[in-house]
Amino acid sequence: MLYLCETGDEKEGLRNRLFIRWFNNYEHRDRYIIRTAEGKLDGKKNFTALFSRKDNPRLEELLAEFEETISIVFD
Repeated sequence: MLYLCETGDEKEGLRNRLFIRWFNNYEHRDRYIIRTAEGKLDGKKNFTALFSRKDNPRLEELLAEFEETISIVFD
């Protein structure tokens, strides 16, 4: 799962912290991996994350693609 926090009301930082808290409190979080990123897009701060099961056979490919995309998209 990918998510990008909505920025229209300038509460994206709060939403990001809430998603992270939900993940950290999830009973089976040890089965999943999360990668987060923040950066500016068109001059506005954005938060995004990738959630995946650790047993995903394409996990390394997904993580590499996420990192590459973030480096291109964020200013």
